[in-house]
Amino acid sequence: MTNKEQYQKSAQKVIHLLAEASVELQNARNGYSPETNSFIDYEYYIESIKLQAIVDATLQASADVKVENNGDITYRAKEF
Repeated sequence: MTNKEQYQKSAQKVIHLLAEASVELQNARNGYSPETNSFIDYEYYIESIKLQAIVDATLQASADVKVENNGDITYRAKEF
């Protein structure tokens, strides 16, 4: 197996996991609220935003992104 083939195989698996994580975190955002009297609870809200940003930034940096006509987004391992 060439380096390209090995990269494509492993990167596509990781990209798939990152995309799933992004969707899960986005869906969970509806359960968080910045309106709280608890400092600790607010920190969890901030951490959820940071985690979403980390996953999305990694996904954007590691994959080629294609937006379909219907608005669906497809992520693929980069090719050089």
